[in-house]
This record gives sequence, structure tokens and C-alpha cells, in this order.
Amino acid sequence: MLGINYIKFDSMNYVIHYQNGKVKQEGRGLSFFYFSPNSSIVSIPVQSNDFQFVFKETTKDYQEVTLQGQITYKIQSPKQIAETLDFTVNNKKQYLKNDYEKIQQRIINEAQTASASIIQRLNLKEALRQLEDIEKEIFSNIQKSKTVQMLGLEVLSVNILGVTPNPEMARA
Repeated sequence: MLGINYIKFDSMNYVIHYQNGKVKQEGRGLSFFYFSPNSSIVSIPVQSNDFQFVFKETTKDYQEVTLQGQITYKIQSPKQIAETLDFTVNNKKQYLKNDYEKIQQRIINEAQTASASIIQRLNLKEALRQLEDIEKEIFSNIQKSKTVQMLGLEVLSVNILGVTPNPEMARA
């Protein structure tokens, strides 16, 4: 039939079905028929996600270090993030825009700001030895971030995998 489609989502997607600009139904793992000319479907993945980061920072004693780590997060408030970013899908469940990638970039920006402020307070020896303290402070700063709160995200963990000096300093 013309324009009538069926779509089904798994339980790890929060779905909002808009019809004529108004919410017709919403929830996790929905499946339904819809009339495509006047419908818009938003699918927000609510599972946890991990991503890696690598930052170059300068310590208090002007030594360059590389900070490697991983951040785990999930979308805690799907409605809130749907107000800020576009998660609209077509009838094949493909996103019309790449706004999902913006989430990671915004968290990375917050993590880099936090790591810079921490590393700049430490000398090289302290930066190499205080991984746990650096990790805790980055985690705390990201959780308090207005950006993370505005998007309705929950940062589950921050793991610092290593702080390494530049190659010339490592040989010394």
C-alpha cells in the first residue's frame, strides 16, 4: 500500500513516533505501522558505549605527556537528547544525520578540558604516578559538565590506560 510501512525496533532503542508534528507513541522496543508522508520516527540508542581518547598535554614542568584512556557512557534521558540532537531514521532504520557522533565529540571536549587542567598542575613524575587520581578527577569533571547534563547523558566510567612522556624524555 502506498505510504503505509511497518517498522520494528529492539529493546535497546527508545523510539518516538511523531505524526503531524505530535507524539503519537513512544517507548523502548516499539513496533508499529505508520503512514510515512505525515510521520517522523526518532530512534535513540540507550545501550552503553565506549570510546578511546588520546590527548597530548604539558605538565607543570613543561614536559609533554600523552594521556590515553577510555570513556563509557549511556543516554540516560532519551527525550532530553532528542530535543537537542537529530536521531530521525528512515524506513530502513538508517539515521538521516550523523548527530550520534556529536555525542562522543562533546564528551571528548569535556574530558580534554578536564585533563589539561589536571596535568598542568602536576610535574612529570606526579603525572606518571597518579593515574588513579587523574582518572577520578576527569570522571568527576565530566559528570558535573553542563554539556553532559544538558544532553541527558550518564558517564559510567573513565579509565586512564596510561600517561607516557614524549620519546626523548622517556630515554633520559
